[in-house]
Amino acid sequence: MPLLFKISSKPGSLAMVFGTNLVGVRSKATVYVGTKKAKVRQAKATSIKFTIPRLPKGAYNLYVVVDGKESNRVLFTIKGYRNIS
Repeated sequence: MPLLFKISSKPGSLAMVFGTNLVGVRSKATVYVGTKKAKVRQAKATSIKFTIPRLPKGAYNLYVVVDGKESNRVLFTIKGYRNIS
């Protein structure tokens, strides 16, 4: 089962989440911030780099699904919007 740790950042920014068992045998990892899927840029067994989806400022549960197994949920804080050109 994947295991995550706490992180925070701004929408549109790249972020990394660290944990264990983050790459599956049969499928790619899917990162969720609240109920929104984040775009995964790179996935390794102990880290995933992803783009933070556009969401209002606030605290969200972040979790990863790998091979149908859901990780623990960690608090992810959206600090505010980042200008993206």
